[in-house]
Amino acid sequence: MTYPCPNCGSPANLETGCPSCGRGPDPDAAEVIRTDAEITTLIADLATARATVTDIENRIGQAWHRRDAAAARVRSAAGPESPPRPETSSRAVQNLLFTLGGLLLGVAAIVFTAVAWSQFGVTGRATLLTGVTVVALAVPPLALRRGLRATAETMAAVGVLLTLLCGYAARSVDLFGVAGVSPARYAGAVCLLTAAIAVGYALLTGLRGPRWAALLIFQPALPLLVYPSHPGLAGWSLTFGAIAAVDLAVRRALAPPAYACAVLATLVAALPAVISGLRTLGASQPFFHAAWLAAVPYAGWRLPLALGLVTAALFGTVPPRLRPASLVAGAAAVALALPAGLHLPWWNAPIIDLVVIAGALAMAVRFTAPALHTPAARVAALPGAASPSTPSAAASAVTLGTRAATSATVITFVTQLVAAALLAAHALAAAFGRPAVAAGTLIALALLGAALAIRAQLPALAGAGLFTALVALPPIAWTGTAAVGLTPAAQALSVTAAAAATLLLIALADRSTAPAAFARAASRARRAAVVPLGLVLLAVLPGLTPGIGTTVVLAVILVAAAAVGAAGRTRVARGLGLTVAVAVGLDATLTRPAGTVLEAYALVASGLALAAALLAKRDHSSSWTSYGPALIIGLVPSLASVLTDQEGQDLRRLLLGIGALAILLAGAKARLRAPVIAGGTTLAVVALDELGLVWDLIPRWIPLAAGGLLLVLLAATLEARRRDLARFRHAMGRMS
Repeated sequence: MTYPCPNCGSPANLETGCPSCGRGPDPDAAEVIRTDAEITTLIADLATARATVTDIENRIGQAWHRRDAAAARVRSAAGPESPPRPETSSRAVQNLLFTLGGLLLGVAAIVFTAVAWSQFGVTGRATLLTGVTVVALAVPPLALRRGLRATAETMAAVGVLLTLLCGYAARSVDLFGVAGVSPARYAGAVCLLTAAIAVGYALLTGLRGPRWAALLIFQPALPLLVYPSHPGLAGWSLTFGAIAAVDLAVRRALAPPAYACAVLATLVAALPAVISGLRTLGASQPFFHAAWLAAVPYAGWRLPLALGLVTAALFGTVPPRLRPASLVAGAAAVALALPAGLHLPWWNAPIIDLVVIAGALAMAVRFTAPALHTPAARVAALPGAASPSTPSAAASAVTLGTRAATSATVITFVTQLVAAALLAAHALAAAFGRPAVAAGTLIALALLGAALAIRAQLPALAGAGLFTALVALPPIAWTGTAAVGLTPAAQALSVTAAAAATLLLIALADRSTAPAAFARAASRARRAAVVPLGLVLLAVLPGLTPGIGTTVVLAVILVAAAAVGAAGRTRVARGLGLTVAVAVGLDATLTRPAGTVLEAYALVASGLALAAALLAKRDHSSSWTSYGPALIIGLVPSLASVLTDQEGQDLRRLLLGIGALAILLAGAKARLRAPVIAGGTTLAVVALDELGLVWDLIPRWIPLAAGGLLLVLLAATLEARRRDLARFRHAMGRMS
């Protein structure tokens, strides 16, 4: 076999090597040539197979069409005498009848035990209920012998219910002195005994219904048994943790209901941890009002220990692939309960939460689309792999790999993210008791987000980390300046500067060296971060006072908006720039010092916005992105002043109209949309305002007269139509 020599490119073979440069035989180079030829042949075979499959599918469709047409002709020939087609199957009717019959029997048994029980003597009561129960439990084996499994399941369910009611009947007649036992404990003991009887009955008969009934009846048994002893938070956590462990232990026999009951019991077992977490928030007194040494209300060291035992029990009973999820969830519950359990100061809670968050994220960053291990996944990936487009093949492989991921892996990944998100919210809520603690917690979360963006193998997770790091910067500026004791105005200026700098960073960040998947995720995160950062700007800008710092921050914001537009984010830049421009314009209108001219502030800000637009101008940017903020800041304050105050505004209305006309003409000449719309809208509003001023000069009788005239015209039109109809009828009568 010949192949091109890797050294000089001359033809070579596996016997003598390359005759030109003397390089020995190279089996790998020969294998590459042979494999290329094989791949080409396989791709051709695949195309042929696809064509064959398409042809067969078309022939099947034609055959179905011919078959349906023939069936329609048969039905048409049969006429109305053909029997009606059944609307449901006999099995569905059977199941419905069984369900309704079992329900009626159960209700009858409950009503009899609760209402009609007093009409019989003690002997009659015991004999009747016992006999009915024995009969109900004896029917299923006989039905199974005849192959009537559904009948057996129904009667077994009724028999288990009657067994449970026998316990109530025994207490009613004080059988063996059980009336003196605590009602809750007696009910729990009856539930346990009934569940044991149901399990034994299921093992003897092989029915599934008694197993499900035993599982459901077992759920309230332990809580009823421990209720009279007032177990407290730790005791309740252990109780429901034991229930969850038992449910998971029987999952192989009853997978769907056992998992559902285990999840519910686990949530209840974790509820004391949530209560302890709320106690931490109460001790921290959020929003910068907490006493530094305030400790969390004592909940007892037994609660963290109980939660640890519950975690260990779940870790030992869940399937091995779900153990990481149980470990993360248990660690989150212990973290919430630890400050209250150990009576620690409130500021320990964010530290403990951050440790667990770091661990959960460290486990989550390793999640990625798994390899295509199953044959079905590999076969499904062939169309993408055979595509000449490498990105298409990669996208197909990633999509199919994600779908091929086991449910346990996804559950573990989601558990890690949910635990991290909940603990982050708890840490932030508690940290806002003091500015310094809040600033430190926010810095830690921002660093974790940055690390997640760098280390995560899943692009969406990397984007979420980058979003967290970006959005955390303005709150860090706020809490940091509050911690060092700056004035509210200085805090507002710092937050605005941080938000503006972040927006500028978003716009100017270089993504050329990032992988394609990460670049897409980062781009989405940057776009999503613009919305909360814009809301921060809108919330803080009205609190700024005029000054050189505010002017600089405003210029940075508008440059950032223009730069975002220049980077291709036209809609985002347009919304950000116009929103900030409206906020600044209204702020200049409402907060200017008394006795000053409004335009002295609005026109200066408009000039800054125009200068920022010219500095960041790009040919592909829209006129709204470039000139929209400057136009709005220059026109909105004066227009708002004219519309809200009609006295002494003649000169301002005239100058505003002239300026709007000039902007309209300039935009029309340059064929720019923003100046045309802004100038034309302002000119129209000023004209309508002038028309409104003339309205007061119109006599009050004119609207009344106009309304009366309209009614008369409508009545005349109606009368004319009736007349024409009468003439038509008369003419038709003469013709006949």
